[in-house]
Amino acid sequence: MKNDRGLGYTGDFSYSDAALRRVIDQHMHRFAPLTDMSSSWLKLASRGGLIDEELLRQTAGDPGRFHLFDYNGCHILLVQIDSNFKLVFWEGMNHLLKEI
Repeated sequence: MKNDRGLGYTGDFSYSDAALRRVIDQHMHRFAPLTDMSSSWLKLASRGGLIDEELLRQTAGDPGRFHLFDYNGCHILLVQIDSNFKLVFWEGMNHLLKEI
């Protein structure tokens, strides 16, 4: 997030304040809990996924603690730990700026 690659960049780790504002203002309803730990998003990092052993321990392997935003080329994965949400992964956020 600290390395601003510009609004036109839509590759891995693309981010802009404008895209985040669009998620917050228009798309929060698109976050949905995952239902299966075998989802490609929730595989262990050692098996090509995004989850490490510590995160698996903190969530007790409950896929409902993970919330995925998957819309218009933008992917954001959050995890709920205690009463807080933490960012696990994002990509393509600037795709949201191309919407009409």
